[in-house]
Amino acid sequence: MALVRAGLARFDGSQLGPNFWGACCLAEQARSPTGETVRFKLMRICRWGLLSAAWLGAVSASIWAMLEFEMTPAAVARSPELWPQNSALAHSFERPTLLMFVHPHCPCSRASVDELALLATSCADELRVIVVFLKPPGFAGDWEKTDLWRSARQIPGVSVFCDDEGTETSRFRACVSGEVLVYDRQGYLMFHGGLTASRGHHGDNPGRTAIELLLAGKLTPPQQTPVFGCSLIERTSTPGRVPAPHNRREKK
Repeated sequence: MALVRAGLARFDGSQLGPNFWGACCLAEQARSPTGETVRFKLMRICRWGLLSAAWLGAVSASIWAMLEFEMTPAAVARSPELWPQNSALAHSFERPTLLMFVHPHCPCSRASVDELALLATSCADELRVIVVFLKPPGFAGDWEKTDLWRSARQIPGVSVFCDDEGTETSRFRACVSGEVLVYDRQGYLMFHGGLTASRGHHGDNPGRTAIELLLAGKLTPPQQTPVFGCSLIERTSTPGRVPAPHNRREKK
């Protein structure tokens, strides 16, 4: 014990050498200029990590909701199995008649009209095609003559029809913009569905394939495929008003 006391008495720190004091300096530098400890820095990193995880979760949820919206088929009504005798639309007795019902301000229907152009071109001699554009009560002038109207008119062999007050839309029980009905020469329903694989999607789709196979005699009617698009008429809307696509109302 006496030797230990003697050694401590002679110790002044110079015996430790520069390496020891360098290590001490590094340990001291672990504290930031503002006095933050390493522990506080770790807590701050964890907090930002949690916030980032929450942000990524919110983004993922938004993307999932958007995909679900695009991939969920719209609800449709049961279409007339026989062509309505009091319809103002001209039914062909020489070839099947295709009807497409369109909301003229629906952005999703751009893909439906483009797919119809492909179908009308490939089956030009096998189909009579009419695009029915909804024009609800209270909308005067050229409200229905949008870019969709002009695009449909430019398709060879396709007729466009302005459905004033939605009479034909109601008669055929169409609910969704882009909804397609095909009736055979005797007036019986062959097909009910859409021409896109999802909302606003271009490309191959079950509807176009089904119609081509029906015309070739390779499928037995009637056939039905999902319809993706905006609502044509909101059932709870007041008379004289129609909601724009995605439940926003048009301004008069």
